[in-house]
Amino acid sequence: MSETCENCGKQIGDLETPHVFQGHIVCAECDKKLRTGGSPPEMPDASKEYSERKAPGEERVLYDGRPSMWRNRPVGFVLSLFLILVGGVGLVILAIWYLRVLGTRLTVTSERTTLRHGILSKHISEVLHRDVRYVELTQGALQRLLGVGTIEIASAGHAGVELAVSGIPHPDKVKQIIDEQRRCT
Repeated sequence: MSETCENCGKQIGDLETPHVFQGHIVCAECDKKLRTGGSPPEMPDASKEYSERKAPGEERVLYDGRPSMWRNRPVGFVLSLFLILVGGVGLVILAIWYLRVLGTRLTVTSERTTLRHGILSKHISEVLHRDVRYVELTQGALQRLLGVGTIEIASAGHAGVELAVSGIPHPDKVKQIIDEQRRCT
């Protein structure tokens, strides 16, 4: 299902999908609200199950998104494109990179934050908001200009960082959502 953002003209469904912010589907590029409710086109079945719940007090999806591919590592992306022209090696690099991005999803609900990795094999890490000790947001200068960053979450039951994901679009908003849910629990 392809959608076009009326604000920036970005074709949704290319390399990035729209993101869910507090029940609204927003453009990953400009943050314009595309529609209310529903779920992004390529959302996994488990996340669809969360977003379909509407009763108060039940778990609901507040954010659901993947890391950005080119905004997280623009130099590597351009270099890969150059390597396609030189010998085709860049195509293999981009394909592997795309599959890694496609297989990574961060979901923040009203009760927990879940990080899923993998397409063929699966690894799921989950932290309940009531157990979160701290949320760390890291952005380099270029990442800050491009609107991506790294989110790290540590919980009370774990010695170090329990969840870490790099390249998340609008990481300040994701951190804000998690912090709000920590205060509510």
